[in-house]
Amino acid sequence: LTISEDQKGRLWCGRPSVGIALYDPQLDTAQTWMTSNYPNSPFKMSSSIIDERGHLWMGCHDGLKLIRNPDQIELNDSVLHKSVETIDLGKIKNDKVNGLLIYEDYLIIGSQNGHAFMDLNSFYTQERPDLFFFDTSDPGQGGAGEQNALYTDSKGYLWIGKDRGALRIDMKNLVLD
Repeated sequence: LTISEDQKGRLWCGRPSVGIALYDPQLDTAQTWMTSNYPNSPFKMSSSIIDERGHLWMGCHDGLKLIRNPDQIELNDSVLHKSVETIDLGKIKNDKVNGLLIYEDYLIIGSQNGHAFMDLNSFYTQERPDLFFFDTSDPGQGGAGEQNALYTDSKGYLWIGKDRGALRIDMKNLVLD
């Protein structure tokens, strides 16, 4: 299960086997878009986060997805699935994205094959965003990223939970090139 809060204070919830739901606390009402209602469902979400621009990023079983301005989605929207954009991750296999975190201006993506850093400023200003990928699919390198196992501690270290342990990255000294 993953939950993110939009700019209106509504909660976006996702579970890969069920779908995506939106809960509006002011109305005390929820709407669910069931995976079973869409043959090629874009809602098999295992992780989510909302960026500074208010856009909902979704880590799904078939890649990275985006809903721009989710706060403008109505509870009775019957075509929500048409608002979902699939994000091209370039040379990274578009497979299961297990975890998402925003650190400064980077979207950190934990996947089955490793982890990546996407410069969000470049995503919004360039045709192809700056994307840095670290392949850890080999078990000796840690394996796949675990679901929602991304964390930054009080010292600025990034922790990434992996199948075979955890990685600690010193973000202050990480050079992305």
